[in-house]
Amino acid sequence: MAIRSLSSPASSRTRCRTIQSLNSLLHCLVRLRPLASRPDPLPPPPEPSTDLVNEVSRVLSDHRSPHHDLETSLGPFSPHISTSLVEQVLKRSKNLAFPAHRFFLWAKTVPGFQHNAISYRILINLLGSSKNFSLLWDF
Repeated sequence: MAIRSLSSPASSRTRCRTIQSLNSLLHCLVRLRPLASRPDPLPPPPEPSTDLVNEVSRVLSDHRSPHHDLETSLGPFSPHISTSLVEQVLKRSKNLAFPAHRFFLWAKTVPGFQHNAISYRILINLLGSSKNFSLLWDF
């Protein structure tokens, strides 16, 4: 029996189908919730300042190694965490998949914060495009 290499075309197609399936699943989960169970919509949170997005992005860039204590460095940003901030930082982290993933997991631990479907989709696309498929199962 032959074993296929991870770089084979079939393996690439499987990875693409996995990412597409995860995106479809997220889309369906958001769209299929019964309307009666949805609370009244809250006003959108204020957009984070460009300086705040820049500062958090710089922390991620400076803490690329798994040995760096990224979570402690992110601590001062806890009061400012919002879905909009997370989305904007993740969008800027195209070449920082591992620190972006750690940032996503850290944000999930901030009391009162909850990711939305958009931040999940951005992270899935980021990890998939950087071929960090094993990290997709951590959340």
